[in-house]
Amino acid sequence: MQFCARSCPNLSKIMLGDNPISEIVGDEVLHNLSALSLQKTQLNSWTSLNPLRMFPALTDLRISEIPLFESLSAKSCRYLVLGRLKQITKLNGSPVTDSERKDAEKYYLQQCHAEFIELDDGKREEFMQENPRYEELLQFYGTPSLSGDPDEPETLAGGLIKLTLLDDNGNEIHKELPFTITVKNLKLIVNHLFKIRATDQVLFFQTEENEEVQLDDAERSLHYYGIADGATIRVRTN
Repeated sequence: MQFCARSCPNLSKIMLGDNPISEIVGDEVLHNLSALSLQKTQLNSWTSLNPLRMFPALTDLRISEIPLFESLSAKSCRYLVLGRLKQITKLNGSPVTDSERKDAEKYYLQQCHAEFIELDDGKREEFMQENPRYEELLQFYGTPSLSGDPDEPETLAGGLIKLTLLDDNGNEIHKELPFTITVKNLKLIVNHLFKIRATDQVLFFQTEENEEVQLDDAERSLHYYGIADGATIRVRTN
């Protein structure tokens, strides 16, 4: 994107589909860019979408079939993209209505807030940098409900799952967390609750058949591992 900004500053459309792009970095601005395609790239981090906020004319975005979305439903992907990028009016060819944007922003806010309140103060600044719209949406909508308020859109109630965190000493803590939370951020929460450094943790998902699956990819979400409401996460140390 930096090359495009410097060499072709007046570009209005960029098609980057089917390219091995794994992240978007830089602070160069394409003032006239109105349409962008990132389909079938290798984007694997939500923070890679943050630079797109700097393109004031960007309203038409195509982004699908990327590693970042592998573990999420189509609606969750759509809502999380719209929550991060307030200027988008057409996503993957479908217009964004006012009501859909409201639902998407409230869903994104709920996911962010559930994660934010579990973080130590030292980690909150990094979280705010990774989620730059969190504070803006919190001020606009207020503190979100984390219990599936029946007055909220139906999509919000399914955003959280109830988990049991269990360490080898038998200490058990019950938490409601976003199903989109990554293993990396779950370890930060475990550090806060059990006082075990993230680098010393080994997390396992205990299936209904009492089999254990190690959560060994820090960037994957709980949903990717098939972790659903009522699941147990075993916390062990190296």
